[in-house]
Amino acid sequence: MYDHFDASDELPAKLIGTQFDSAWQVIKKIRAMAGQYINKDAPYRKEQWLLPQLRYAVHTIGFDEPNKWQRVWALYTATVVSGEITC
Repeated sequence: MYDHFDASDELPAKLIGTQFDSAWQVIKKIRAMAGQYINKDAPYRKEQWLLPQLRYAVHTIGFDEPNKWQRVWALYTATVVSGEITC
């Protein structure tokens, strides 16, 4: 996902107009903005994407607003992402 994401990718037609479509549009915008600050030639490019994701996931666990499943997903994300960081 980290090396293969293309902001021009589109969702399957059956997801257009659903909540997944609006979430996809937000993800594309954030990735496009963040991409301006990521050094594409750096050997640690993957980590430049993963560290903010890890930070957000860990912060989500401690917020009052998330329900149980959102916290479980945040914990899962933090676990997977921390295992991917190699620096």
